[in-house]
Amino acid sequence: MADGHGVYVANRGEKMGGLVLLKISDMTGQCKLLTQQRDIEGALNWVNVFKEDVIDEKKADEYCTRSIDRDPDLWVVEVEHKEMANLFMD
Repeated sequence: MADGHGVYVANRGEKMGGLVLLKISDMTGQCKLLTQQRDIEGALNWVNVFKEDVIDEKKADEYCTRSIDRDPDLWVVEVEHKEMANLFMD
């Protein structure tokens, strides 16, 4: 738990090089699905996987399953947060 919010590792990937998907659920069936991407200066930022900021949780779960099938080194971290805030931002 992070400040009373549930945080779960749904898929444990490669410790030294696995990519990360971050699913942030509002616990009503809506969520954000984020991944990390480097900007032009090389800093890591969180970006939406889909064009939409908020998506149906089923769509996110299906995407995560397909992604793990392609890349078993992928990490999937799930956060429960009513406001869908990214707890991994500075």
